[in-house]
Parts: sequence; C-alpha cells; structure tokens
Amino acid sequence: DWEWFWYRQAGTSDEWLAAKLLQEDWGDPEIIEESDRILLRYEQKNITELGVDLAVTYRLPLVESRFEIEYAVVNGTPNPLEKPYFMVGFPGFSNQAYIDEVADAVASRKVVSPHGNFRQEANHQSAPEVLLLRHDVDPTVANGDTLEGTIRLRLGTRTYRLTTTFTPDPQSFWVYSAHTNKPLYLTSHLYAFLQNLPPGVSTHLNVEYELARE
Repeated sequence: DWEWFWYRQAGTSDEWLAAKLLQEDWGDPEIIEESDRILLRYEQKNITELGVDLAVTYRLPLVESRFEIEYAVVNGTPNPLEKPYFMVGFPGFSNQAYIDEVADAVASRKVVSPHGNFRQEANHQSAPEVLLLRHDVDPTVANGDTLEGTIRLRLGTRTYRLTTTFTPDPQSFWVYSAHTNKPLYLTSHLYAFLQNLPPGVSTHLNVEYELARE
C-alpha cells in the first residue's frame, strides 16, 4: 500500500515529479527463502525519471503474526531528489464496515453512538471526509518518538487489532499518521517528508505490522 511518491526536481522552485503507485503493476517479486522467514521484493525502475528506482520488500516470518514492509528509493540520477515524500499504508485502506475503533500512538477514536462501525458513521456524516485522528512528529527535535496506526476489526464473534509501527530517523524532517473516514472506505496512512536525497544514495522506511486477536 504505497500510494504516493514525489519530490521536487533539482534546480527548480515548483517542478514536482510524482508517481501514484497504488494501481501500478509491480510484476512478480523476487522470492528469498530464509530459515525463519520469506522475503518478497518488488521493484519499479525509472519510476519518475531515469535512475529513480523504488522497491517494496515484505519480510514475512514463518510462524509469527508480525511482519515488516520496507519502502525504498534509490537515487541513481546525477542530481539530488529534493524533499522526497512518501505516503504509505499505516496500516492502509480498510473496509470500514468491519472497523469500530482506530488509534494512533497518543489517542484512540471509537465510532459515535448509535453507529456500530465507521461505514454507518460515514453514511451520516455531513462532510465528504472526516479526520478521525492525526499524530505529528518532528524527528529533528524529538528523540525516540514512535508513530502507531491501529484499526480494530469485528468479524462476527471474533475481534482483531492490526497495528503498524514506525520510528522516524534523522533522514525525516516531518512525519505524521492519520485516520480519515470517507463514504466508501477508511484510510489509515503514514505521511513522511524526508531530507534531500543526494545522488547515488538510497533511503527507506520500515513499517512493522502486528495482528492480534482480542
């Protein structure tokens, strides 16, 4: 669930190169089998211009309910990628007919009574979209702040929590998580604004997922 990637073209003030990735065909992955996990690695070459490559790697343990997704960009151009921006699932799009609570690292938000889920709430909200929660972190001044994004799913008599975790590093200059309720779906994403990426350098975001049954 990598929806957007963009950056400002070097030497310009307002020329932005962007790629909407959610609907892209990433082809077959490279499969790497290890003793305790399987890695699936997808790549997109020259996504916005020659030399800008993206990769998504799923690290899937064989026996645990946790896994990790790495979102990476490689700058193979002769110029810096200025102010690169990532919008990735945190945990992503979900069918809000099964969701009755969302949370971030500092707060939670349940559906408003008498509604039983966020689909019902969306059908009665006056605005086309409602921001349920947002948590901002400035990695340049905050040490060790972690972002979380959680949704609670009710499937009949079973209840699950899907939680994502991200710890910013100094390569980021602003990150935030947000849950937004829309008429047809609930969007839960991570928005990361990074420092300029020099030529010949790569950077990545690691998002950890955990599924637990209540």
